[in-house]
Amino acid sequence: MIANNVTHNKQNYMPKTVVAITGGIATGKSYISNIFRDLGHEVLSADSIAKDIVAMGTQGHKQLKESFADYFNGDILDRAALKEKISIDASAKKTLDSITHPLIFSKLKKLIDTSNNDIVIIEVPLLFEAGFDSLCNYTICAFCTRGVQLKRLVRRDNIAIELANNLIDLQMNLAQKSKMCNFVIDTTLPKEKIIAEVENIIKIINNLVTKQSQNA
Repeated sequence: MIANNVTHNKQNYMPKTVVAITGGIATGKSYISNIFRDLGHEVLSADSIAKDIVAMGTQGHKQLKESFADYFNGDILDRAALKEKISIDASAKKTLDSITHPLIFSKLKKLIDTSNNDIVIIEVPLLFEAGFDSLCNYTICAFCTRGVQLKRLVRRDNIAIELANNLIDLQMNLAQKSKMCNFVIDTTLPKEKIIAEVENIIKIINNLVTKQSQNA
């Protein structure tokens, strides 16, 4: 585990402590999220919310259909085709982001606000790119080499390596993102070591939260 300048983000307006897990596509974000869940922590997933806000009958679904009609079969969105489209068309990606990001942000903030937990974990791939870092106090980057990332993505999504490279390039450089995060976890480590690192991060954050409350 690498710890970078770990301090409480006072700019976060949330009345509770929010810890964000981020990284690149197929770098192990969900793997780390599941470890947090196994340790008893609530984890809110931006990717899950993204699916909910464009479900049939929602405003997001209506907006997507209006902007990407060619990628719908009736009311069913061809997600794979749209993913390939935005991997090579910056304008299409910008349009998609303009529809989905505000809706995801609003839903995620509401879920954080209504959570009964003092510490909430959120998983957000485009944490810095989309400005979602304003929701959190601490950040964790799921890190691996690009070679590992490519192999995972090609295997997981059963896609060509060219498309996998394009999808990776749509996101912030992972080395740059890792430097912006408070903690960095190498997801190629054995599971027991990753669990130990997550437990250590929780301990560090709990200590910082205690100090913050004492100084308030």
